[in-house]
Amino acid sequence: MARNRYSDDEKDTVKISTSLLKRLFKYMFPYKKLFFGGVCLLIANVLISLLWPLVTQWIIDDVLTANGKFYNDISVMLSVVVTVSIMLILNVFLSSARVRIISKLGHNSINDIRNEIFAHIQ
Repeated sequence: MARNRYSDDEKDTVKISTSLLKRLFKYMFPYKKLFFGGVCLLIANVLISLLWPLVTQWIIDDVLTANGKFYNDISVMLSVVVTVSIMLILNVFLSSARVRIISKLGHNSINDIRNEIFAHIQ
């Protein structure tokens, strides 16, 4: 049985151009602090997410295996638990703050566009 896909039914007719981006950034310019704050939080969130494989490798290779450097070292295991917990909590708070900031930026920009359209109609 064939599945109905979005790409089969809908064709993307609007191409993103530099003039369209300039018009969009015109409405975002008054909120540049929110924009750059959201981008900084996004970068921090990605960097923390990229640390996960390294931390996992270190835990498996050096802490949990019998021939690891820190096998049966309780203080290292405790520091691993604390480090992983801090990374998780930090990642959650950064993600939450990023979503709130980007949402506020979007709402403010859309409000400005609506106000401009309403003033133009009047």
